Amino acid sequence: MKMNNIIEISDLTVSFKGEGYLLTAVDNLSLSVIHGETLAIIGESGSGKSVLGLAILRLLPDTAAISGSIIFQTQDILTLSEGMMEKIRGGKIAWIPQNPKLGFNPSMKIWKQVSEPIVLHTDSSWSEAKKQAIRLLRQYSIVPPEKWAEEYPVAYSGGMLQRAMLAMGTSTIPSVLIADEPTKGIDAINKKDVIEMFNTQKERGITQIIITHDLDFASEVADRIAVMYCGQIVELTSVERFFTTPLHPYSVGLVNSLPQRGLSPIPGTSPAMHEKQAGCRFKSRCSLCSRVCSEEIPLFPVGYDNVRCIQYHNRNWAW
Repeated sequence: MKMNNIIEISDLTVSFKGEGYLLTAVDNLSLSVIHGETLAIIGESGSGKSVLGLAILRLLPDTAAISGSIIFQTQDILTLSEGMMEKIRGGKIAWIPQNPKLGFNPSMKIWKQVSEPIVLHTDSSWSEAKKQAIRLLRQYSIVPPEKWAEEYPVAYSGGMLQRAMLAMGTSTIPSVLIADEPTKGIDAINKKDVIEMFNTQKERGITQIIITHDLDFASEVADRIAVMYCGQIVELTSVERFFTTPLHPYSVGLVNSLPQRGLSPIPGTSPAMHEKQAGCRFKSRCSLCSRVCSEEIPLFPVGYDNVRCIQYHNRNWAW
């Protein structure tokens, strides 16, 4: 494992059995996450982004078939006992679910839910943890925190729940924070708050993996972009180069679909996960498709980046 990497994923495949078919949500994926970076994993719904996040935390259902390795701080997460994973999950790696309403127990006060990871993963008492929870609520602009700490989730707005979820997720000062669609269902004002919160975590040195289809949000918080399509990473690049010089035809389509680029839609639809195609998964939607695209295509290095497109085979570009 390279010294500057905090997570190294190698040849990860996650499949689910359907009725008469095998659904592959993550397909032989390899990815390294650099210590202290904010990595945005982007792509359409159904591309495998959330399954990848759940795999890192070992939160997939028992019906999932998993192969490969996920190395976190020298340990392979996929081989650890559940007892060891409980020490990592919520302590060293925090998870912010897609819907904060589902992430809270409706019958438990907010202070207790924010305090729970502190009690579980540190030597703090409940009294000490409550004081820390109140400090965290204030830090995330839930004020007055003493009042809101005593409320139940039903009293919170969507934006407040998102901030409370971040308070809970960062209560143990995790090494890695994984957030699944953190801007989903929130308005523009709350979105600005969420951007500020994630950038604050970045300044504190917390490694962040953000799963999103919100490209504007990714542009504000990410250092690097990993583009997923049909269970594979098709491009890995810096956030600056993704928005200025995207390489993969799918990445080009995503950027061109932005309002400021003319809202040009990508033609066609993604194939279903159980309809695995040979070769490039994007070929049926790509205007540059050729016969060679029916062959399996690896990620090619292009300068500092990687792209899964035959156009870039044997191109040694330097940025």
